[in-house]
Parts: sequence; C-alpha cells; structure tokens
Amino acid sequence: MVNATSSVGAAHRHVTVRPATPDDAPGLSALQQEAMEIYRVRSGIAEGVLEALSEKEDAILHAIAA
Repeated sequence: MVNATSSVGAAHRHVTVRPATPDDAPGLSALQQEAMEIYRVRSGIAEGVLEALSEKEDAILHAIAA
C-alpha cells in the first residue's frame, strides 16, 4: 500500500494506492471508460478505434485475478 498526496491542478487530496479486489472492478471499469473517452475526444480519435473503450468488466476481473 502506498500513501501519497496528489497536487494535480489546484486540488490537493490524499490518496491511498492498494491492490485491487474483485469488488473494485465496477468502479475501475467506469473510471477507465470515462478516462479513455475524455482522451479519445481531446485527442481527436474517431469512435471505435480505441480497444480500451470496448473492454468489459470481466476483463478487469481477469486482470485483478492474475
């Protein structure tokens, strides 16, 4: 587990990094989808190009179990 203080932008907040558990999969999936969509739009990448946007929650569960 890693504790750190984030100073991204003007916000300062404390974050804890720990190994993911299967219970984290829905939130991680939503976070990944949102982040990749923002990246896609800001980068001018066409829809349907980024594989990560088609990744399903079961793939995240598989990665957590590995």
